[in-house]
Order: sequence, then structure tokens, then C-alpha cells
Amino acid sequence: KNPAIKISLGEERSNAIVEAVHSGATDVGIVMEGAEADGLQLLEYRADTLCAVVPRKHPVKARRLAFEELLEHDFVGLESNTIISQLMIAQAQRSEKPLRLRVQVKGMDVVARMIQAGLGIGVLPEAAAEAYAPALGLRLIELTDAWAQRRMYVCVRQLSSLPAQARMLVETLVEAGKS
Repeated sequence: KNPAIKISLGEERSNAIVEAVHSGATDVGIVMEGAEADGLQLLEYRADTLCAVVPRKHPVKARRLAFEELLEHDFVGLESNTIISQLMIAQAQRSEKPLRLRVQVKGMDVVARMIQAGLGIGVLPEAAAEAYAPALGLRLIELTDAWAQRRMYVCVRQLSSLPAQARMLVETLVEAGKS
């Protein structure tokens, strides 16, 4: 719609995005539900679904199950400062079972490759897992837990005080999230 407008796009964890918006290093961010965004304006963007990811021949054959039922297995996870890792740890504690994190890595693609290598199972956003699954021989299992359904938000200091181009970007993102 606006080919003359250029944006600088970067990828960070939700907490780093919140810090960048707070400090003014960026005008707009997209964060996950659960990010500590006090003092910032959050606008509904999209839904995100987490799923369990296992090697194709993994002994768990269920198509859907509760996260607690996976806790007897080793896990490959993202770094501990990610919302996904924090959710997994909290759910394991609620179940009063240990989360057997065998490996923690920086990227979802590396999590998928570690699962392929047989180092454990993982939890990833369904859209990301679907992108890796065919090429890496992975299988996705729907998590029945309510926390696996997450919201994403467009995060700004104050929408009305943004430059016109940034407001247009926010409006486009929010509108796209509705479809």
C-alpha cells in the first residue's frame, strides 16, 4: 500500500522488544502474551498456538494431549528467557514434575534440528513447527492446555503520539490480524 515507506525490521525476544519500545529505540514492536509491558499500549494482533514437536517415530502416538503427559521425556527448549520456556517451566512446576531440559538453544530452527537428532522433544509455535516438520521428519501434537493458546500484541508507547508512518504500520498490522 505504501511502497515509499521503509521500515527497519529486527527480531528479538518479547522482553527485549518491550525494553526497546520503552526506551524509544523503536516505535513499534510485536510481543507475546505474558511479556511485562507495563506502561505501554498493547493492541490485539494475532493468536498463536503452541504444539509439541516429536520425531516422526517417537513412541508418543497421540494427536493431542496435555503437556503434563510429556514430562517423562527429555526436552529440547529455547533459552530460559523466552516466554515459551517460562510457560513450560511453570506448567511442569504446577504438575509437580520436573521439566527434563536436555538442551537449550537460541533459535526455533535449532530446536527443530535437535529434535530431529533425537535429543528430546520440544514445544514450538505451530506455524514455525509446520514449516520445519516435513523436511526434518517431525510430527506435531496438539497441546490441549489452555496456555498453549496465546495472544500476540502490537506494542507502542502511545499510538496517538507515533509518527504518521508508524501509525499506518500499526493500523495495517492490527487490521491484518483480524483476517
